Amino acid sequence: MAFDPLDVAVLCCLVASVVLYSKKDKIISFLRGSEALDPLIGVSSNGSKDLLEIIEANKKDFLILYGSQTGTAEDYCKKFAKELHSRFKELHILCGDFDNFDFEDPNTLGNLVGKVKCLVIFMSTYGEGELPDPCANFDDYLNNVLESDELKNLPIMIFGLGNSTYEFFNGAAMKLKEKLVDEAGAKLIGQIGAADDSIGNTEEEYVSWKDAAFELIEQEFNLKGGENLLFEPMYEYINYNGADTKVFKGELNKNYLSAEKDKKHIGPFDQSYPFLAEVSESKELCNPVSGRNCVHVEFDISSSNIKYETGDHLGVIPQNAQEHVSNFLQTLNLNADEVFDLHLKDPTSTLPFPVPTNIETAVTNYLEITGPVSRQTISQIVQFIPESEESIRQRLVEISSSAETFHKEIIEAHLNFADCLQYVSSTFNWGQYIPWTFLLETIPSLKPRFYSISSSNLYDNNKIHITAMVEVTDADKLVGGVTTNLLNEINKGSNSKSLPLHYNLSGPRGLYKAESYKLPIFVRKSTFKLPDNADTPVIMIGPGTGVAPFRGFVRDRLVENSDSEMILFYGSRNIDDHLYKEEWESQYNGLSNLKVFNAYSRDPSMPKTYVQKLMLDQKDLIMNALKKGAFVYVCGDAGTMAKQVNDTLISIVSDKQEISVEDAHEMIKFMKLNGRYHEDVW
Repeated sequence: MAFDPLDVAVLCCLVASVVLYSKKDKIISFLRGSEALDPLIGVSSNGSKDLLEIIEANKKDFLILYGSQTGTAEDYCKKFAKELHSRFKELHILCGDFDNFDFEDPNTLGNLVGKVKCLVIFMSTYGEGELPDPCANFDDYLNNVLESDELKNLPIMIFGLGNSTYEFFNGAAMKLKEKLVDEAGAKLIGQIGAADDSIGNTEEEYVSWKDAAFELIEQEFNLKGGENLLFEPMYEYINYNGADTKVFKGELNKNYLSAEKDKKHIGPFDQSYPFLAEVSESKELCNPVSGRNCVHVEFDISSSNIKYETGDHLGVIPQNAQEHVSNFLQTLNLNADEVFDLHLKDPTSTLPFPVPTNIETAVTNYLEITGPVSRQTISQIVQFIPESEESIRQRLVEISSSAETFHKEIIEAHLNFADCLQYVSSTFNWGQYIPWTFLLETIPSLKPRFYSISSSNLYDNNKIHITAMVEVTDADKLVGGVTTNLLNEINKGSNSKSLPLHYNLSGPRGLYKAESYKLPIFVRKSTFKLPDNADTPVIMIGPGTGVAPFRGFVRDRLVENSDSEMILFYGSRNIDDHLYKEEWESQYNGLSNLKVFNAYSRDPSMPKTYVQKLMLDQKDLIMNALKKGAFVYVCGDAGTMAKQVNDTLISIVSDKQEISVEDAHEMIKFMKLNGRYHEDVW
């Protein structure tokens, strides 16, 4: 039988498609560069993402997985795995990210029953009680593949991370309990951890839950736990003497090791492989008399294949300020120029950052040295201090043994790790005793900072805008936002010498210096989106930089030429930090369907007013819009604003519909469940 040319072509395409799909991971790696740094926890030597295969190949019998949106759940998961290993040497632990494993039939959790002693899950809640984005495949498994009694008698422990200001506090952890335990028959050991970031109790909740978990694990599996939790490095530390061209100087991916200015990067771009975007424009949004700084930054993405939708988030890869780096190096007496490599002791674990590199680079680009220090970390330092230094040991124990003392002396004073050591003793030689390997394993990795995109993908062609209020917690101690102060220095340009914090704006190997500056960025998808139907009314509430995505929404509607009702409640301290004031008055003033209500909370010429007061004043307008099917959007502070806005809406619905507050609460909750009420809060 002969094939005509068309048959041959079709057959070749089918074969090529099968080959391409089967080798998709290798192809992505090739597109990123043959030596792209994109480590996968728990991936076996043949590249398998089958959990059972990896467990059996590496002789593991205890599984710990995490689902993390910003990296917090990952940090606690790895901390737990390391402490568990130190206490129970007989356990063979696999620690990994849900995103790195397949959960499609037949690679389900059901295969693990009888193969692992226990499954421990650290899960963050994102959005409206949802699992984090990297858990999309696992979420599909929970909803569509997981069968009744599939996990019968599989021991499971859950630690949830969330924020009680959200309607669905720790909703993701509760979903795990419902699906894995109630429906699939897994055996829940102990209580579900419920860390609440809104009151800053994540660390204390973790320690309490972890201590109870260790006791339960010891009893449940008849283990001989040791009390000696001395530090054991996860990596083999090696002094590096190789070529400088292979030494990372702050890059997150090997594609960037070259300093070639015109080297093209085609993506796909993400946290491990960000796009170096040029800052095409930046400007100050606050009047100098306000005493505040808010920077509007525009990134040029025209030379990339990055696509975004209005309402998405932009991730910016930060670096630590030179002043903070210098303080850290001096406090720990570290040799900034020392170049080192790390080798994994366990093939299923991952490196904390790209190596080889030097100590200064690691401190500048890879470690979260300005974040809050944990009480547990300070307690662990005692093991390194000799008994001859009893006063130092005693002081460390005194601070770390009491949550109340630690909070008052360390947390309320905004002390980071190096500050805390200096607070204990400014003359003690800390670097003589605390190993560098302990620091790089204990101090969390430097995380991307996320910003609501304030531009429109329809209106602002090939540009992404963000709106960043410069955070300064304590000017005397140089405590401030890592990325916002970086953006502020870029905006100030030649006038930045007077700023308290300064950064290496040229970047590793000078890669960030072009006609303007460049920063590594990537887009994170969001569900904070306008209704598909452009005729649907929208109610937007956004104090401060919470107005950012609504600027993008309005620009979207300009392009769509929509005449649907748009209601914006915007709050600021006073007219001097009223963001985009001129833009709202000139560019959008002609929109008859846009109604903007401004609240000033610290203007001496008028009564203190918040957005909630404006909403009550406009209760008829709001109720009429809700009756027309309006979508509600809230963006800004999660601590008090979001809850108060929620309560205000409940009050309005209760009043105008003449129903009880309880019934009104259920109506608002129903709106959230059905995608008509969205929150983008932090």
